[in-house]
Amino acid sequence: MRALQTDAYREEARLIGFDGIPQIGETHEALLASPADFYGCRLDGRLAGAVAVEREPSGIATIARLVVHPDFFRRGLGSFLVRFALSLYPDSEYRVSTGTANKPAVLLYLRFGFEENGQLEIVPGVWLTRLRRSPRP
Repeated sequence: MRALQTDAYREEARLIGFDGIPQIGETHEALLASPADFYGCRLDGRLAGAVAVEREPSGIATIARLVVHPDFFRRGLGSFLVRFALSLYPDSEYRVSTGTANKPAVLLYLRFGFEENGQLEIVPGVWLTRLRRSPRP
C-alpha cells in the first residue's frame, strides 16, 4: 500500500505543483495506525488502487484517501473505488478533500454527486477543495 500511495501522490504533487503532500513520505507504521478502513483493488496481479474510508460517530463518512497507480490511470478504477466507498454507508453524508488543481479528481467526485463545500489554502498558492455529498434517501 505504501508504494502505491507514494506513486499516486507523487503524480498528484506534479499536478498541483506541491511536493509536500504528507502521504508521500508516510511510513508503514503510520498507515497501520490510521483510523480509516482501507480497501484495495488488484489488476493484472498488482495492487492498482485503494480507497480508505473513515466513519465518524456522527455517521459522516470521509474518503480519507483514494489512490490509483499511474500505470492504471484512465481505466475507470477511480470511479470503481468511489462507487465502492459510497456503497459502504449508503445513508451517510460523505466528505472528501483533494487538491484544487487536481482537476481529474475534482471532476470525479462531482460526477458522483459531491458538491464543492469550500477551499482551503494549505500553503501559499496551494489549495484544497472540500467536497460534500448529502445522504441519499
